[in-house]
Amino acid sequence: MPLQLIDGEDWPAIRAWTKTVCDALATLAPALDVRLDYLDPNVAAATGASGPDRHRPFHAPVLVRRPLTAPSDERAVWHLELDLSGSGYDETKARSRARVLGGGRSPSHLAEHAQAPAPISIAYEPGDALGVLPTNAPADVAAVLRLLDPAAVHTFTMAPPLAAEADGPRAAPLPLPTLLAAHYDLKAVRPELLDLLATHAGGAERDRLAALVTGGLTVKTNGTLAEYLHGRELVDVLRDFGAAAVRTPVPDLLSCLRPLQPRYYSISSAPGAVRPDGCALTVAEVRYELHGTPRTGVASVHLAERVQLRGTVPVFLSRVRPKHDAAWRAKGNLNFFCFCWAPSA
Repeated sequence: MPLQLIDGEDWPAIRAWTKTVCDALATLAPALDVRLDYLDPNVAAATGASGPDRHRPFHAPVLVRRPLTAPSDERAVWHLELDLSGSGYDETKARSRARVLGGGRSPSHLAEHAQAPAPISIAYEPGDALGVLPTNAPADVAAVLRLLDPAAVHTFTMAPPLAAEADGPRAAPLPLPTLLAAHYDLKAVRPELLDLLATHAGGAERDRLAALVTGGLTVKTNGTLAEYLHGRELVDVLRDFGAAAVRTPVPDLLSCLRPLQPRYYSISSAPGAVRPDGCALTVAEVRYELHGTPRTGVASVHLAERVQLRGTVPVFLSRVRPKHDAAWRAKGNLNFFCFCWAPSA
């Protein structure tokens, strides 16, 4: 596939690029060795690797949290140790899944995985990362709730945005405060939100919003929109257009927000170095100021302050497998492609 440079906020171009990649992968599917496609959740089930993932994370207790920097340092950095005991998968279930997905028998390329002993905790290797599912700061959630329709704040419920990909309790309808705390990104603002607010605005607010979106919803080509969104979070936009925010139906507003994404931290300990079934993370707090108001990163301060010792953090393993990269390139079916996006810490 040809290289395409995409701005991080150019969502129409991102969606078109993603569709092109998915269509290309679909045409290659019959020729791909499933052992190499560790991005496909079905492969994890086929190989028996039914451990935690972003939809069914393991709640790891925080056993150690100590500062690595002095109180006078400009930025606080923390050492955390998490207990991963019991985070592995069930061996009987793993073998059963492999047989079912193999049509009643384990194909040769699945048998080696199906017969392998299952670990009792997440087994990581050097270079792997731990995905952390954070929650937004209570003060940030409260600030957004104050700017929405007061009736909806107390009565609205909806399934979380990734419910279609999950099962179990996470797919149940949740109240609005919980949705904003655990499932929606309150930092990044999609241009579509301004377009939505414009449909419910009146007077001066409508004129200001029209001026912002007249040049289109692509920040790469709409300099006015890009300048406005730079340095603004959801709460800032809702404050700027308060009357429109209150009139906007909550389901429509939520549809313009991004799902809250996991944050990935490179594991900073060798397997078994900190404890037999544990791992260490090194976390630098993210703190900044916008429009005269102190702000914090989502995951870093969540881990550094809000999670209590012996409290738990939802986590899952994100593997790095260089040998698979070489095998993919050797097949000649797919050239290397990269899509980089770094959400707010």
